[in-house]
Amino acid sequence: MLLARSHKAGPRIYPSPGASAFCSTCGAACVAKCGTVNAWHWAHKKRADCDPWSEGETPWHVWWKTRADENEIEVTVEQSAEPLGLVVRHRADIKRADGLVIELQHSNISATEIEEREQFYGNMVWLLDGQPFLDRFQLRAKDSYHTFRWYSPRRSWFAARRPILIDLGAHLFEVKKLHTETPCGGWGFLHPKKEGIRRLRLRALSSIEASEFGSINVEVVTDVTGVFRRTFLDLKAARRWATGAGGDARVRGEVRIDMFRADGSKVPHQEAADLWTKP
Repeated sequence: MLLARSHKAGPRIYPSPGASAFCSTCGAACVAKCGTVNAWHWAHKKRADCDPWSEGETPWHVWWKTRADENEIEVTVEQSAEPLGLVVRHRADIKRADGLVIELQHSNISATEIEEREQFYGNMVWLLDGQPFLDRFQLRAKDSYHTFRWYSPRRSWFAARRPILIDLGAHLFEVKKLHTETPCGGWGFLHPKKEGIRRLRLRALSSIEASEFGSINVEVVTDVTGVFRRTFLDLKAARRWATGAGGDARVRGEVRIDMFRADGSKVPHQEAADLWTKP
């Protein structure tokens, strides 16, 4: 989880080292997981995640979730399960104000779970991380659309009935037809990422994010009275926080930065340093 409640009826907060909070779905105690490998996230303290559909946080998940307003991130959706009348709860990765659910999927998933999620959420779209199979996904431009071949496809997606978008890095591919026979292929529309984000009605890319460096997460670490770390999608905001200009008096002294592109790859140190110091 990216967000958890500071206390059971309190506001939702982001993880920080040593912090504790409560799951906004089930109310159980959570601890902050703030390592150097995975994206910072909350985890249930005494058990597995209360939502079996949760696949954990990657930099890719964090990047897309923070494109939405905070009150649209990880929204708990409830339904009554008949005939017993039990309440079933799941956390939608993003649920827009108009009710559309955007489910982010990085890892593989079974056809059964695809069908269950589609039935549960109803009004939804899938957004897949295309990086794991990018070398097996080939596009061919036509007049106003693109055809594709998907070699060794994730066949569970043949069960999907809701719209599928694939994040290819600089572009989003909107699948209009997915053929189930071999070789797997189909057709759809290729959108620049900025246009794809607009179509999803999410937060537009800033000038820094749309720069030649691509979309970048900036993690700022400073040692003063402790370690304070936050993730930014805007370089100017990161600089303000690191220097204390944003009103956080704790943040002073030496700062270490790590920058990541939208696909999770790390920007080389010198390139990141040049970008950080660039006016």
